[in-house]
Amino acid sequence: GVMLLHTIGRSGVPWATSAFIRKYIFPGGYIPALSEVMPAIEKSGLVVTDIEVLRLHYAETLKHWGLRFAANRDKARAIYDERFCRMWEFYLAASEAA
Repeated sequence: GVMLLHTIGRSGVPWATSAFIRKYIFPGGYIPALSEVMPAIEKSGLVVTDIEVLRLHYAETLKHWGLRFAANRDKARAIYDERFCRMWEFYLAASEAA
């Protein structure tokens, strides 16, 4: 069989996910480095045949998420609040720029 694993990760060495991301965007989350994911895959007996880092593609994804969020901002504010909207806009813009 074939499996596709799609994940948000980091390409550098392992380190703590930023406090902002952990607290406000992915509560309690951790963004693993590829070097942390690979041992678990190898231990499972799966064979890695290809790895593709889509970093620049993800920036485009974030741009489109930002545009869609802006188009639906009033709905999001009604469900959450203004603080959430500003925080989410900051996250999308900062992540796209990074």
